[in-house]
Amino acid sequence: MCKPLIVAILTSSILILSACSGGIESDLETALNNDTERMPICGTFQTYRKVAINGLDKVVMKTYPIKGWRPTDSERKEMKPRGRLCFGKRSVDKIVEFTTPSDFGGKKFTEVVFSYKMELNDLARNLRIDEFIQNAYGKPLQAKAVLFETNNGWRVDKIIWASSQKKTRHPP
Repeated sequence: MCKPLIVAILTSSILILSACSGGIESDLETALNNDTERMPICGTFQTYRKVAINGLDKVVMKTYPIKGWRPTDSERKEMKPRGRLCFGKRSVDKIVEFTTPSDFGGKKFTEVVFSYKMELNDLARNLRIDEFIQNAYGKPLQAKAVLFETNNGWRVDKIIWASSQKKTRHPP
């Protein structure tokens, strides 16, 4: 008589635990995928203007600096703010491992190792740099992140993009 009750309790406990087991992993994955600062694959550039007199008309040309180029003082005054070109976005493929969240300085932190995939956009394909970007990151695509918990869920503190082939630092 008691046996069916015990079986029912055990079965429901197992179902509840299995439903909750992906909770923190799912929350961490959501926080990483929603990080609009670090997950896009972007490059920065800086422009400057040269004004030349051609007859009576002013001609304004926008140019992009060449590697190693240093602007003169007069060119620096003409500088425009840096621009940002985005070539795609990273997204979490799977959470490999994470540490048990622990308190530090009044906040709860965790370290996460995750694999990711890159989804490059048309700009990368049109500029024919999609293969270059894929090769620059190496394989496997893994990263390590530090996240902290807020009243609105987990937030990314920092991400270290690792490359197994090269020991170079990749841009955010």
